[in-house]
Amino acid sequence: MVWSFSNMLLLVICVSFAASIQGSSSFYGKLIFGSKTPYFWERDANQTIGVDSGMTITHNGKTCTAFYVDALLRHGARYPTSKYIANMNSLVPKLRNLPRAAQHPFLNTWVNRFPLDLNGQLSFLGRQEQYSLGKRFLSRFHSLLHPASDRFKYYASYKKRTQDSSNYFQQGVTGRQMTDDFSNDTQPTINNIMLRFYSNCHEYSISVLNNHSAIAEYFKFQRGPEFTAMMKAVSDRVTAGHFNLTFSELMTVHQYCTVELGMFKSSDWCSFFTEEDIEVIDYEHDLYNYWLKSYGHAINSEITCPMFVDVFGNIDKAIQADREGQSYTVGTFRFGHAETLLPIYSALSLFHDSTPLLASNYNAHRNRTYRTSKIAPFSGNIYPVLYKCGDELGDIYLKMFVNEVETPLPACGLKLCPYYLLKSEYSDAINNCRFDVLCHNIHSTMPSAVVG
Repeated sequence: MVWSFSNMLLLVICVSFAASIQGSSSFYGKLIFGSKTPYFWERDANQTIGVDSGMTITHNGKTCTAFYVDALLRHGARYPTSKYIANMNSLVPKLRNLPRAAQHPFLNTWVNRFPLDLNGQLSFLGRQEQYSLGKRFLSRFHSLLHPASDRFKYYASYKKRTQDSSNYFQQGVTGRQMTDDFSNDTQPTINNIMLRFYSNCHEYSISVLNNHSAIAEYFKFQRGPEFTAMMKAVSDRVTAGHFNLTFSELMTVHQYCTVELGMFKSSDWCSFFTEEDIEVIDYEHDLYNYWLKSYGHAINSEITCPMFVDVFGNIDKAIQADREGQSYTVGTFRFGHAETLLPIYSALSLFHDSTPLLASNYNAHRNRTYRTSKIAPFSGNIYPVLYKCGDELGDIYLKMFVNEVETPLPACGLKLCPYYLLKSEYSDAINNCRFDVLCHNIHSTMPSAVVG
């Protein structure tokens, strides 16, 4: 592997910074950082996954055996995007120009730990997340996955962070050592219709993505009492009242707190926030996700149908091949984004609170089910496992896992659902998926969805 200067600089910075940490921030490990929450804050990274612990279950007195798994994973933890890196590089000189009594000592030696050429890329934390997840899959379904590395399929979006996530996960699920050399890996098939449906739908872009009225509650909350009070308090702590932080500057400070905390277990930027401040920002982020990507509008979940078509199609192929004694793909692994996961949850009616998230009900939703930090952290995942409990088609069952936890599907209300019941419940999404018609796409995108 050829290392760039910024790679080497980043390694030196990371090692020296990690060595200087005297203690962890009081926020470390708390699920209040939205979609930037590290995966292993939600799951125990040191949990022992018993070998084949997910392979067999008992149902109605019968032993059922797993024979197919189909996983959708969000990419691992990443570096900030170029916007936030540039914003921080602009903000710090302004803070260094404050009167001496108002200056923060850590700024004297502050160095941006996130090189611009790595913006949005998978971080070392994200690599470890994905590799560890692969190893956990292998252990949980060892008898199914261990001898079958040539019967896996991998998909990713065109973004490098999803493709890298696929490679590190693949190294874990095939039992190899983690390395940055991907020459022995199967490169994922790029499929943006399936994994970035939201960016390939003209109607969604017009009616939701670029329509401020579609996320009006999000903007109302920013003008509401909780958010404005938080913004004034944080701004005063950062600037000692000498100037007001803009919304963009506040979000930049928050993101640096979040990402540094996840990667290094401590961040000086977190000292400007109270836990209540971060809870307010977390709700603001959840309002954004709820209305833009989830339950706020029907089209948010309707455009997930290409995923349903592919998943159920693969399951049917696995069932047929298994019954005929033929070889088949035993594991399909797809790597997308938070914008992929959240609409899928909505299409499945998961994490749906009894009342909608609104600008006016922050306090009522302190214990909300729809909390992005819990359901769509970095490396968040959802996967059905197919179990065969006998020789009849009616003996095939599906169990859904979200972030490795068994999760009942509202469509059947149970942790273990008859497969053909579920297929009937989702028949409209499977059989009537007219993506280009729904999206009012002028040119058909479906035939060219898979590009390699």
